[in-house]
Parts: sequence; C-alpha cells; structure tokens
Amino acid sequence: MNWHRLGLSGCLECRARVIEWNHVTHVGRNIMPKRSIWMAFAIAIVLAASVSSTGATRPHSTNINAGVVDPTCTSSLPCIEYDNNGTGQGVKSVSSLGNGLTGWTSFRSTSATNFKSGVVGNDQSGSGLYDAGVYGKSVRGTGVLGNSTSGFGVVGNSTSIGVFGTSNGTSAGSAGVEGSGTTVGVSGGSNFGIGVSGFSVNIAGEFDGDGIGVIARSSGGTTNYPLILRDQNNNDVFFVNGNGDVFYHGSLNTFALVAGGNVATAFTSKSTSPMVEDTGSGRLINGTALVSLDPAFAQTIDRGTPYHVLLTPDGDTRGLYVERKTPTAFVVREVQNGRGSLVFDYHIYAPARGHIGERMIIMTPSATRTLMPHVNPTLPLRGMTSQVMPPRSHPRPV
Repeated sequence: MNWHRLGLSGCLECRARVIEWNHVTHVGRNIMPKRSIWMAFAIAIVLAASVSSTGATRPHSTNINAGVVDPTCTSSLPCIEYDNNGTGQGVKSVSSLGNGLTGWTSFRSTSATNFKSGVVGNDQSGSGLYDAGVYGKSVRGTGVLGNSTSGFGVVGNSTSIGVFGTSNGTSAGSAGVEGSGTTVGVSGGSNFGIGVSGFSVNIAGEFDGDGIGVIARSSGGTTNYPLILRDQNNNDVFFVNGNGDVFYHGSLNTFALVAGGNVATAFTSKSTSPMVEDTGSGRLINGTALVSLDPAFAQTIDRGTPYHVLLTPDGDTRGLYVERKTPTAFVVREVQNGRGSLVFDYHIYAPARGHIGERMIIMTPSATRTLMPHVNPTLPLRGMTSQVMPPRSHPRPV
C-alpha cells in the first residue's frame, strides 16, 4: 500500500492498526468486516490530515495524559486552542516548583492602541456583572502582580471603574488598594470623571473600628506632605505637611442653613497670627465682675503671652475696662469707680500654644519654593491628559 499517497507517512499508529486488521481478516477469523475496517481507516486519514495541515492545530483531546503538542506555527490564528463546551476549565496548567503559566510577546508597539499583551483574559458573557477577564488568587502571596521596568505595572481601563480593590480583612494592615513607589505610590487620573475615589462601608456589629475611605501617609525626607492637591496647571492649591499644617490658596467656604431648608455660602476670616478665640457673657455687680476662662480654652493658649479682651456692655454705663488678667481669669471694672450692675459680652483673642511670635509675612518666589512641595518634573502629573493614563482599547483574543 502506498502510504505517502494517502498522506499517512508519519501516522505509524494508523499503519500498524491497518496491518493488524488485514492480518486478522486474512487468517479467516473474520472478527471485523472489511467494510468496517476501511471505514475506520478513512476516519484515521481525515484525523491525520487535520493534524498535519498548515496553520493552527486544535487539539480537543480529553486525555490529560496526552503527549506534548508542538505549538510552533506561522499563522494569524492561535497555534493551540482548547474549547470546552462544558463547565470545566479551558486550559489548566499546574507546576509544583515553577510558574504555572507563562505568556509573553515580542511585538514592538508603536502607539497606545497598537499593542499586544503577554497574557490576555477576556470575559464575553452575555449577561451578569460578576465574571472576570483575569482572576488571580493567592493563599499567602499576591493575587495579581504587575511589574514594569519603564511603563505601568498595572493598568485598568473601564467605562465605569478602571481599578477596583476590596479587602475582607479587619486588621490594621488590610487594604483594598495599596500603592508603593519611590516617586508616586498611587496616581489616579480621569479625563471626565473622578481620578481617585475612596469609600468604606462599616456595617455595625461586623467588626470594631471606624470605616476609612482614604488614608494619605508620607514618610522620609526633610519635609513630608501626606496630601497635595493641584490644579490643571500643576500648581499646589492645597497641601498638608508632616506637622499637620494646612495650606491652601483661595478662600475657605462653608455652608450655613437658612430658613426653608436652603443653605447660604459663608466665608472664614484670615488672621495675621495664630489665634484662639472665645466668646461669652458676664455680669457686673456694684461695678466689678470676675470672669473665669473656660478650662479647655485656657489649655490651648500660650500663658506667657497676654491675651486681648473686647467688652460690649448690654446696659447704661460710663464704660468698662479690664483691670487684671491671669492665665485662668480676668477682672472687669466700671470706669471712674462706677457702681453699676449690668450684663456685658466679651470676646477673647489669645495666641495659640506653640506658635509664639508667628506673624503674617510676605514671601518672595524663592521663599515660596522652599515652603511648597516639590515634584519630579518628569512625572506624568501635568493635567488630565493621555500622558496620565493612556487610553487603551480592550484586547479581544480571537
């Protein structure tokens, strides 16, 4: 028989089976009719031809002990494809000491949309919200780890949430998303929506402690800035240093409730020095009143520096003045040895403890740069542009 004409020169198993069947029929035992033999032989020809044809191979064998398939090919289709129409896995790769599955690409991309991936996971479910394109799970280590020597370690792109992290741990070290880096730990950018959003849901009775949406912390260096907010031109408009001092440009606006359930905008005043203020009322009896400072207020002021008291009488009087001040009280008298009895209001301005001698100063540009946070100019933080987070089309494997 001409095996090369049948395209079975490499199918040694098929040739052996046919020889065995011919031997059985020629010895007169007639175990299988010749018509069935040649039908099985034709099926073997079709299977062998599909394996040896050019292009991708599609092994659909369910035998987990099958031999290694040579995946080398030159095709626009996958070299190997496994389709599982049941509830099991499409591909399962297990290693006791090495990597379970490794994928890489040598393609050199030229744009943010012209790129390939080492590993692609794609969820194409028609409905439902809980499937995942890529799922990483670890008992002791990291579920999903992204590493890059020059680009982004991990990039998330979505029409709703690009990257979402959740943690079921209740210890202090548990975190939904944690970023660490020599320059920027976590950078969030958005062209239309929110760059970074943090929230926490603390269900009463499930665990102790308060829910925290966002924690900003910085350590190292001569000056730390746990929080910095910038405008679209990368100007520092709000920042907090390591001492907890808050600096901001513009005005501090608040809302005040008004009648009818509406609100009105309110503004805070600016002082030339750090002050602590208190307001109250006292009663003058026979021309004299002793007013004690609030104990908590007295603990927040600098006791070595005199405080200021403004008096407003609520009745007819020749005038009032402060006769004596102590760290815990002050004495009010009516002028010209008056003997009046009336109610008066007072307002106290006292220097804040720990800020003695601090006053408003005019800062030159060089002095301003020493106070403002500094950022590496090479970092992609210049506005919400494609430099912050390059738009990428979702990879769709064939």
